[in-house]
Amino acid sequence: NGNMWVATDQKGLFFCPVNGTIIHFTADSTNNNKLMSDVCLQILVDADNSIWLATTDGISVIRYLQNKQSLFSVTHYSIPEGMPGKTINSLAFWHGKIVVATTNGLFYFNKFPTPSNETSETVITQIKVNSRIYIQSELDLPYNENNLIISYASSFINTGLTYNFKYRIKELSNNWINTNTLEVPLLGIESGSYTFEIAAINSQGLSGKITTLFFTIKTPWFKQWWFVAIVLAIILFSSVYYYKLMKEKIILSKNLTLLRLRILRAQMNPHFVFNALSNIKHLIKIKQLDNAEEYIVTLSLIMRKSINYSGKEFIQLNKELNYTRDYLEIEKLRFEDKFSIIFEVELDEEELHAIFVPPLILQPLVENAINHAFKGIIHHGILHVKISKHDNQTLRYSIKDNGRGFDQSIVGHSNHGLSITKERLSLLYKDIKRRGYFNIYSKTTMPDSGTHIIIDLPIIKD
Repeated sequence: NGNMWVATDQKGLFFCPVNGTIIHFTADSTNNNKLMSDVCLQILVDADNSIWLATTDGISVIRYLQNKQSLFSVTHYSIPEGMPGKTINSLAFWHGKIVVATTNGLFYFNKFPTPSNETSETVITQIKVNSRIYIQSELDLPYNENNLIISYASSFINTGLTYNFKYRIKELSNNWINTNTLEVPLLGIESGSYTFEIAAINSQGLSGKITTLFFTIKTPWFKQWWFVAIVLAIILFSSVYYYKLMKEKIILSKNLTLLRLRILRAQMNPHFVFNALSNIKHLIKIKQLDNAEEYIVTLSLIMRKSINYSGKEFIQLNKELNYTRDYLEIEKLRFEDKFSIIFEVELDEEELHAIFVPPLILQPLVENAINHAFKGIIHHGILHVKISKHDNQTLRYSIKDNGRGFDQSIVGHSNHGLSITKERLSLLYKDIKRRGYFNIYSKTTMPDSGTHIIIDLPIIKD
């Protein structure tokens, strides 16, 4: 109509009428002159004299309003309206549709927001797996790459109407899930082969062609039968060999204090492994194979830590507590809900890393409570493990149960774990002014039956 429109690469859009004041359209405008972006890439005029402006953040359409208070209206189309990408490199009119070239491919949509029965194919644009990008339609992934984010877009967008999608994983459910987003997160997928299906739904509720993604999550090596067999064989061999080795060292070096200390600590390993193997055998016998498998996996982690810590006189407190928690996890599998465990730590994270303690002190005491204190009781057992500071120089372990209790006169004779722990503490702090203390309080009469073990250790930070 004799007027001029000027699109710029940084300053937005200008309307220059033949007679009148120049009107500036910009992304910072607060009225009807607001654009998607001031970076304009292309400008087109349709048959209705509407201006189609391609920008780096989407499309802005400026329409002239006759006999209205506002001279123009501006409509925006970007990712929230269903666009697969916001950078619009080029526009074209083709058979009544607007064809859009974006950084994610070529798409088209109707010029006006009218209902349409047209459906279209959905395109999977990328699959993000643990921050790695894939574009193929079939994936074969290792067990630890099981967090997928699937991005997709439709090749057709009906302007002004909500364009939804539906998806499902056939192996998990035959039901479709509706969504209006452009990506689906699949997190923590278990091992197996899966078929992911996605389809677009138009304004009439009709779905387009289904697009399929096939992916497989491999079974972890530590859950395969051959690994379980190897672990059992290693545990059995290590138990026999380790016990024999420790016995020989006790005979040869019982008069050397430092060597006696290491031997006493190592004696707990065969004792623990024997109980662990008995537990696994019991789980297999009662057909709880999944629990037995999980027991073996956690047991291998505990054994690895035990080997790492066995050659050290002191380790960080957080490592000792994590080791004990791992042990409690496998005990939960064996006893299920027969007793409750309360694990209370009254130190902050900085102190847990700064304080050093003897390794493998807590585990035999907790094991003793679980295997002996709750044996034959008819009430619900409670094991309370508390870690705190008795004062600024003393760390306190408190292991308390409501079990059957025992005669304290036999402690140190028949109870292997308690006697070794007491002797270890006396040897460890032999040359330190502040000694380690071990106290036991036990009652066998109801309703106050139970055992309370208190261990005070000097706080060592260097």
